[in-house]
Amino acid sequence: MTPKRSTETERKFRIDADQPIPELGEIVTLGKRKTYQLSAVYYDTPDLLLARNRRTLRRRTGGHDSGWHLKLPGDGDSRTEMQLPLTTGSRARLVPEALRAQVAEVIGEAPLVPVVELRTRRTEIQLTGPRGGSLAVLCDDTVTATRRGTEESWRELEVELTRGDEELLERVTEVLAAGGVPVSASVSKLVQAMGERLAEAEEPPRPRKASTARVLGDYLATQVGVLQALEPQVRAGEVEPVHQVRVATRRLRSTLRTFRSVLDREVTDPLRDELKWYAGLLGATRDPAVLAELLRAEVADLPATAVVGSVDTQLDRALAEQQQAAHQQLLAAMDSPRYARLGTALMELIAEPPFGEYAGARAKGALPEFLERADRRVLKAWKKARKSEDEASGPAWHLVRKRAKAARYAWEAAAPTLGADAAEIATAWKRVTQTLGIAQDCALVREQLPGLAAAATAAGQSAFTHGVLFQLQSEREETARTDGVQALRAARKLIQG
Repeated sequence: MTPKRSTETERKFRIDADQPIPELGEIVTLGKRKTYQLSAVYYDTPDLLLARNRRTLRRRTGGHDSGWHLKLPGDGDSRTEMQLPLTTGSRARLVPEALRAQVAEVIGEAPLVPVVELRTRRTEIQLTGPRGGSLAVLCDDTVTATRRGTEESWRELEVELTRGDEELLERVTEVLAAGGVPVSASVSKLVQAMGERLAEAEEPPRPRKASTARVLGDYLATQVGVLQALEPQVRAGEVEPVHQVRVATRRLRSTLRTFRSVLDREVTDPLRDELKWYAGLLGATRDPAVLAELLRAEVADLPATAVVGSVDTQLDRALAEQQQAAHQQLLAAMDSPRYARLGTALMELIAEPPFGEYAGARAKGALPEFLERADRRVLKAWKKARKSEDEASGPAWHLVRKRAKAARYAWEAAAPTLGADAAEIATAWKRVTQTLGIAQDCALVREQLPGLAAAATAAGQSAFTHGVLFQLQSEREETARTDGVQALRAARKLIQG
């Protein structure tokens, strides 16, 4: 849906709670009064990029313009407002993509989450001209802001032009100022509500002195931002964004598991389960595309004598059908209430992180214990895999890769605080996951090839090349696993000094 666009010109004024409004009778006539109860949830990035760039995004109910409102800066007191109707049901609190797209240049892949709720008692007074037509609206607002359990209240006036001009606004401003009601220093209610938090957000980050909660919160927020920002591309079936979102879900799940002792598991354990569900759908969509690309390259490298029939076309068609079916299942899931609830839960994870008391400790001192534990889990899985010489060795090595991913993501999260050494270890674990990932891809290809060969035979085509590819993947898997062992040894040497 395309947002409704309009231009508004308004100015805010600071007024005490019991202060009378100065007389405006020499300029305008005070017309009808109406009182409303408004409730608005404002959305921004965790570091308030919208507010810092004079943009506000809210979901408001009450009054005569309930809906989603995005305000963009204009010239002087003018702003562009974009509106969409309220979303309902399980998607009620999720930011519409059409509005997120309007601020993408400002926020990039940062997540949009609720940052404050405002309840406003508004009295609207029409300011009319000599002929009785409305020139402006004077809003007398008593506002209560709620943010992370704390409340703050204030009163403000707002004058919005309807048919009046800038000269009228200046004359009203002069009269109000003369009566002790100056122009507000806050350009929006959001800026007023965030106060010191906005000033803190503008300060450069100091990761070396950050708490565990801050370090992990920033890492989690980055992943949630990827899920939000790339949703349109995932819906469109673009392969690389599907991969990026799948990786982000893995990072989220892994972080919630690795650092679970400083989190409220009643909140995070169910969230991990839902992320696993979503990651599975993403994987089912992406894997056929990866396999098709891999097999296409393998067939192209085979000698002509090893390629019998149009095997590349048959493989492409079969895997494309798998991908299309999986993508339809993914779309159905993304349109479901379950997916919407996941999106809402991820917003809440960032807006109100469920950290326990120990998360307040300095990250530089607290994180190494978690990192060492993650490293030990990889080495333990590797030891078991080395003892597996039968058919179970595949799953055993897959577990090594999963544990290496967990270690990699943990070190990635810690790198801004612990520095270059942590980044180097994260890179070492990344090499492990990449080499063992090649082995895993080869194993997946081998699993697919018998079925693809059977389909070729049923269609009256030769399955000879399928057998050649099967053998080739077995050899490549063994080579990749050897490379993985070398990468594991390098990582072990690095973490053990």
